[in-house]
Amino acid sequence: MYEFEAIAIIASFFIIVYIFGSFRNRKLAKKYAKIIKEHLTPYSEFVGFRAFGHSGFRCLSQLKKNEKFSKIEIAVTLVDRENLMHYPLSLITHEHDNLVCWAFLKHKPISQIEILPKTNVKAIKELPDDLKPVVVEEVFDERFIVKSRFEDYPKRLFADNLIRQDMLGFKDYVKRISIKDEDSLLYLLGTANEISIPQLVDFLLKLGNRI
Repeated sequence: MYEFEAIAIIASFFIIVYIFGSFRNRKLAKKYAKIIKEHLTPYSEFVGFRAFGHSGFRCLSQLKKNEKFSKIEIAVTLVDRENLMHYPLSLITHEHDNLVCWAFLKHKPISQIEILPKTNVKAIKELPDDLKPVVVEEVFDERFIVKSRFEDYPKRLFADNLIRQDMLGFKDYVKRISIKDEDSLLYLLGTANEISIPQLVDFLLKLGNRI
């Protein structure tokens, strides 16, 4: 008797968490999509979205002819708020919603550049051997590591103090920035929330103009 009641209570709890988590993710997805659309629309001919259930969505922006990018693709991945186990595990894993941007440049960059937080030791070790560390600026270098084939190119890129200050301003949201010369691609990986998304999208456009 008591076992049945205990199972019923546990099952009800799982259902409540699932409903609450699904509602929360849908609400966040709409909010994130609205922010992205507001920030990309002034630069775009077209901005479209495709949802992936409760787990997130993708966005495609076809930019205007005078912009530095031909198109920007953005994926937002939401944490599994429908799953009860997410909540205790998140205290250990520190999971966050993620934002991934692929911005396709109209002109080929001079060299590959990788910018990573120094805390991302695993990703730094996996970088190609032909990329060399670049000294940018003392405060910036305390937080990020920059690697490239050519030292002069990233130094010129980050000579703009506003670019450096922007990155330092949202340093806790940036997980990786890659400039790919072979693919003419600017890749950005970061944390997604109401504060970070407008900052990261605006920075992506600013960095594209700088490149």
